[in-house]
Amino acid sequence: MKDEKGITLIALITYVILMIFTVAGVTAVTNSLYSNVKDLDGDAKSAADFAKFNMYFIKDIKNDDVKLVSCSSNQIILSVTNESGDTENVSYSLQSGGLYRNSVKICSNIQAGEISQGSSEKEIFVYLKIDNYEKTTAYMLEPDEL
Repeated sequence: MKDEKGITLIALITYVILMIFTVAGVTAVTNSLYSNVKDLDGDAKSAADFAKFNMYFIKDIKNDDVKLVSCSSNQIILSVTNESGDTENVSYSLQSGGLYRNSVKICSNIQAGEISQGSSEKEIFVYLKIDNYEKTTAYMLEPDEL
């Protein structure tokens, strides 16, 4: 017998089938990973939008002379003293999928939201659902100094 070198047809078909299974497995794992990363990225953007609203709102309610003017399910109006000593009204309103501070849009992609007053006139509850990120936060107006 001659010394046979090379690949038989059966071995070639076996290698191709194993390669297809390997590529299919790697593709499935990669798709799963990328879809999870995409979900996390969207949640991070939504949390950043809520943090932006939180930053503005806390700055306004921790003012020494803040007063609650009115509160409804989609709007709150505060009377705030600015740095120059003038008193101005600041409104936060939920409208057309966004959250506005006065007329400036500070959050977008709002799926649902509600603003409500607590048992005392110094307690405010804000519920926001931004894409998949959902949060209810209670705020207290800065208490009067004794």
